[in-house]
Amino acid sequence: MINEILENSKAKNKLIGIKLYGEAGYWCGIVEDYNDDFIQLKHFTKFGELDGIAIERIIDIERIDIEDDYLTAMKIVIENRQKIRDIEIKSRIFTDLDDENWQYVSLKPYESDKNVLTSIQVNGDDFYQGFVKSINEDFLKFELIDNNGNSNGTSVFKVEDINSVKINDLECRRRLLIYKTKNAS
Repeated sequence: MINEILENSKAKNKLIGIKLYGEAGYWCGIVEDYNDDFIQLKHFTKFGELDGIAIERIIDIERIDIEDDYLTAMKIVIENRQKIRDIEIKSRIFTDLDDENWQYVSLKPYESDKNVLTSIQVNGDDFYQGFVKSINEDFLKFELIDNNGNSNGTSVFKVEDINSVKINDLECRRRLLIYKTKNAS
């Protein structure tokens, strides 16, 4: 079964994911060659860039992913990697920023804008990427977009808990491209 999967990837340039035992890692790529003991994989970064060749022992492989949401997203990213770099970064000048309401002022221009993904850090801990659905001076209604470009529903955050805002950074542009591609049909 393993050889069939590896041969299919090699012959058809089909993307696979390889999870190694322990904390050793995960590779996403296309099989370039293999034998009974080793696999040689053209590895791609999460931004769709070819990141060299990974050579791993087959005995160290815990699982091989062949059809999942992450690989579907990665296929979109790889095929459109230049678009991620070319997406216009919408920038708006913030002349009204001050220590009291900088989060609100920073995010308000993107309210209901499905062409801009924002990233917020909450309480100096987790980062969330998504769309600003609505915002007032106290609360942010935020549609969360996951790593695979899927909507993970809507959450409400206290504006005062937001301590960092990024607009259309590389990760946001990657997720936005996947989201728009998946929702185009």
